[in-house]
Formats: sequence, C-alpha cells, structure tokens
Amino acid sequence: MEISFGRVLYFTLPNCNFSGRLAVLGMMKFFFAVVFLFVALFSSAQNFVRGTVWDERESGIPFAKVYVKNAAEMRTVADVNGKFEIALMPGEYFLVFSAAGFEDREAYVSIGSVDVQRNMQLFPSKFQELGSVDVTVKKT
Repeated sequence: MEISFGRVLYFTLPNCNFSGRLAVLGMMKFFFAVVFLFVALFSSAQNFVRGTVWDERESGIPFAKVYVKNAAEMRTVADVNGKFEIALMPGEYFLVFSAAGFEDREAYVSIGSVDVQRNMQLFPSKFQELGSVDVTVKKT
C-alpha cells in the first residue's frame, strides 16, 4: 500500500485492477459537506411569524416590541414601518405586542410546519386626568 503525505493523502490498492488513485481527504471533505447539507436542511425546523403592528389609523407603529410571553429572550423589534419577523420552533405561544404610548396586547399563535402571518392593532394608552396638583417648597 502506498501512502504519500502532502496537500492530499493518496493511496493505491495492491494487487488490484483498480490502478487509479483515490484522494482520501477530498472524499472526506465531500462526505462532510453532504452530511452538513442534510443536517442543515432537516434540522432547521424553525418557522417565522411575520406581520405588522399598526395603530387605529392603520399606520405602522415604528419600533414596536414583539416578544413571547414568559420567554422574553425570544423577542424582536418592528422596523420603521411596523413590520416584524420572529423565528419560533413549532408549538403554541402567546405573543405580546407593545409600544410606547400604546396599550399592550397579546395574541395566541400556533406554529406548525408553515410560516404564520399575524397583524396586530394597538390602541393609545388612556391617560387619567389629574384634577389639581399642589406643589409646596420649604426653605430651610
């Protein structure tokens, strides 16, 4: 058996009609590339929830926050047009939509084998009007 070291490892089989050389490292690279491709294709089971967060005038709310209730590490922020996208594994989730000056809202989402479209309308926060405020200052 002949083995040569260099950039590529070759060997030939003794007493065999097959006289060609086989690039072992080249075959190993090909094998690992094929395995990586299959793992990447079949292990990416995440799907996306996409949508728009808008106000009562149907204008997108810029930079609205979207996150999974009880799992705040799974979150995203909408763009300047209110469009968002969040990747989730298959399952059932409650998404929370929030933005400054608006009341928070929740939505149930079931993720299966396809992407989900979920749009959400937020309503302005209700402000309580104060009757009067007395401010006093004491000089010491």
